[in-house]
Amino acid sequence: MENLALARYRGKMNRYGVGEAAAVLGVSPDTVRRWADVGRLKATRTPGGRRQIDGVALARFAQSLYAAPDSGQL
Repeated sequence: MENLALARYRGKMNRYGVGEAAAVLGVSPDTVRRWADVGRLKATRTPGGRRQIDGVALARFAQSLYAAPDSGQL
């Protein structure tokens, strides 16, 4: 059984703040905020009002954003 401290640590490791998500995606923090505001990138809010993006959702979004174009589109 996993101890509580490790479970909390793992829970925090798979969440990204706006600046961290922007760095991963190669865009500005304002772009991440806009994408979150329009629902393109799912984000939750902390009790303090800061946006957080789930790591799995961020990875999927990055894959869809930077997917290789079809060979027929060249």
